[in-house]
Amino acid sequence: KLHMQKGCANVTSLTEELQSVKREKSELEEERTQLKNKIAELEATPPPQTTLLPMKNPCADEWKHFNGSCYYVSEFRRSWSDSQAYCKRQGGHLAIILTAEEQ
Repeated sequence: KLHMQKGCANVTSLTEELQSVKREKSELEEERTQLKNKIAELEATPPPQTTLLPMKNPCADEWKHFNGSCYYVSEFRRSWSDSQAYCKRQGGHLAIILTAEEQ
């Protein structure tokens, strides 16, 4: 009789566990459905349009913008090597101005 009671208790316990697992499965399936719907909604929504506004002057103050580059024209007279060193300290390169447009 004791063995039979243990068997019934074990069946009852397993039945309860089965019901719990079925509930959890159902909840997970519902969550999966909601996530799939959210993914479909996000994929159907076009990305926001971004517009880049042109900058007035992309160069630092006292620098001049020409053909996509920034130029600094110094008022001081320096030797070629001093001018080159100055440009490097400013993060630039010494340029040779070849056209009247660049001036």
